[in-house]
Amino acid sequence: MNLTLFDQFRLALVALTVTESLVLLSLRPQGVSLRETATSTFLFVGRPFAKQSIKLVLGSLFRTIIPLAIVMNLFEGVWPYRIATVPQDQWWAYPVLFLFADLAYYWEHRLKHTLRWFWPNHAVHHSSEKFNLAAGFRLGWTATLFTNITLTVPLVLLGFSPFAVTTVLAIQQVYQYIVHIEWIPKLGPLEYVMATPSNHRVHHATNDKYIDRNFAGVFIFWDRLFGTFVEEDLNERCRYGLLVQLRGQDPVRVLFFAWVDLFRDLRTCRDVKSGLICLFGTVSAWNSIRADRANEANQSISEVPGPSIERKSS
Repeated sequence: MNLTLFDQFRLALVALTVTESLVLLSLRPQGVSLRETATSTFLFVGRPFAKQSIKLVLGSLFRTIIPLAIVMNLFEGVWPYRIATVPQDQWWAYPVLFLFADLAYYWEHRLKHTLRWFWPNHAVHHSSEKFNLAAGFRLGWTATLFTNITLTVPLVLLGFSPFAVTTVLAIQQVYQYIVHIEWIPKLGPLEYVMATPSNHRVHHATNDKYIDRNFAGVFIFWDRLFGTFVEEDLNERCRYGLLVQLRGQDPVRVLFFAWVDLFRDLRTCRDVKSGLICLFGTVSAWNSIRADRANEANQSISEVPGPSIERKSS
C-alpha cells in the first residue's frame, strides 16, 4: 500500500502521541489516560474520511444553492473571485500571510467559544481531561462549511493562493498540536510572544479565572492586545476538560454530545427569537434567557399558595 506524504505525516503524529502516552504512563501516570488516548487517536485517524463523506452529502443536498467546488474545497472554490493576486515570490508574502492567518485563527477560535452553533464541534477538543499530545489531535468531525467558521477565506479573496494559505495553516496546526504538553515549564521571554504550552494550558483549564482565555494559535500577543490573556498561576493547578465532564470515552458520545445538548435546548424554546438565539446567538445571550426562565419559574412557585392547615382544638 502506497501512503501519501500526508498519510505518512499523520502516522508520525500518531506514533509520537502514543510514545508520549507510554512514557507518561511510567513517569507521570496522572498526566495520561490510555482510554482518552485511544479515543483521541480514533477520532484523528477517522476524521479525514468522515469530513470528506459529510462534504459529499452536504454538497449534494445544497448544490442548487452553493457550488459543489466551494463545499468540497473552500479555498479553491473562492479563488476565482479574488480581488487581487499577491506575488508569492516576494520575500514579504509568506511572513505577512502567516501573521494574518494567525490573527484570523485567534478570532475563529474565540468565536467558537462565543457562538453556540460553532461550539459543538470544538467541544470535542476540550472534552479531554488530560493535557497531552493526544488532546492536541482530539478533533471533531463536523467542521464543515455549514458548521465551522473560516475567517481565513478573506486571505484567499485578497490574493494569497489556496496553496500558500493551506501551507501556512498546516504549519500553524502542527505548532498548535505540539503546545499540548503539560510537562514543559514556562519558557521565559517566549511567554510574552508565543502561545507556549503554559499559555495554552490556561486555555484548556476550567478554573474560573482561566475560562475563555488565551485563544491564540501561535502568537500570544493577540490575547494581550484584545484583553483575553491570563498567565498560568503555578500555585493553582489547571483542571482540564469541560465544566460538566463527560462520562466515559465512547467516540460517538464524544463527537456528538454537544450537538445533542444544543438541540435539547432548542426543544425548550417558546418562540422563533429564542430558538435563533439558542442556535446562533452568543453563550451569554442564551444564558440570559435561561436565567429569565429560572426567575419566572421561581416567581410562579412563590405565588402558589401553600396548603392551608386547620388547627382543631381538642
